[in-house]
Amino acid sequence: MLTKYEYDKLGNLVETLTFSVSGLSSSQIDTHIADRDNAITISQTLYDESGRVLVTVGPYDADATTLPSGTENVYDSLGRIVETRRWAAVSIKLVDLVVSGEVIGRETDPVATVANAWDGVTPATAPTNIGWESNLDLPVIIESATLDADLIGPLSYSKTEYDTAGRVDYSTSIEEVWDDTASGYIFKEQRTTYKYDVAGKQTEVIDPLGYTVTAYADGIALSLPDGIERPKVISTGGLSVDDDHKTVTTYDGTRRKKVTDAREYESGASTGDFTTEFTYDVLGRVVTTKHPPVKVDGATAVNVYSHVGYDGLGRKVWQSEQTTESDPSNLDLDQDCRQFTYDAAGRLERVSLP
Repeated sequence: MLTKYEYDKLGNLVETLTFSVSGLSSSQIDTHIADRDNAITISQTLYDESGRVLVTVGPYDADATTLPSGTENVYDSLGRIVETRRWAAVSIKLVDLVVSGEVIGRETDPVATVANAWDGVTPATAPTNIGWESNLDLPVIIESATLDADLIGPLSYSKTEYDTAGRVDYSTSIEEVWDDTASGYIFKEQRTTYKYDVAGKQTEVIDPLGYTVTAYADGIALSLPDGIERPKVISTGGLSVDDDHKTVTTYDGTRRKKVTDAREYESGASTGDFTTEFTYDVLGRVVTTKHPPVKVDGATAVNVYSHVGYDGLGRKVWQSEQTTESDPSNLDLDQDCRQFTYDAAGRLERVSLP
């Protein structure tokens, strides 16, 4: 196998092709890879005017009869990726880069004005060439209550929003499922929210199950060329926090004291059943982890622990398996722990299992 890399005039890698060259001589290889139709797989990348990756495609089978799906990145004014959209049948408009009559690489179509998918609003008139297409047409973002047959939005998307301190405030993705009660598709905005304390430490993560989401479609699915169906949205509901499915972290100073799993807040859960607690030594190293209670063969749930021991140089010299023993001094290192041995240079030399 041989891999060929194509760059644009700015040195950006815009295309990668793989070829099978088994049994070919050097001169035959040069001729073989000069023809892109001989490629086995192709990957392509489109960059914006700032040199950031805007759209990626592949690697995909060069002999495929349908175009591959591709990923589009959307950036905010600070250069952060705030949205990722997945589109069907994506093609990037690349042409040969010719200098002095010789092809030296590939580049974006010179007449294209590279841009993200059109939102139907700005600019007021649909652009004619943004450097890439979906289903051989201009990719258009659909967020309105109706969806015209020739304006099919992205297959899926994920979105990230930041607070004023630059921390992730929440992330959102879309899930489309059929709902028998609604007799149509339900578009679920799968949102995860992050909360922080005054020191900037993450204290809560409210996952998608901690929200009530409603968004319905009329059940009429549009057929894309590759057979993928996308429903028409006719109504969209909002997000409301139930606050019953979140992961909560509490701290002892700057150290994690305990982490409570989201299942703790589900209806009927027993307090403490899904909490992990950490104990530290005077140097701030974790020495004991108290895990959530477990049941063995239907018996009453018991707490389990894991312990770690260090030598005078701060190296981990033993680590216990999970055990019901809460006091590490009662452990038999040979029976209950993995032990670590180091050489004179401090390199890990051996791990002895219990």
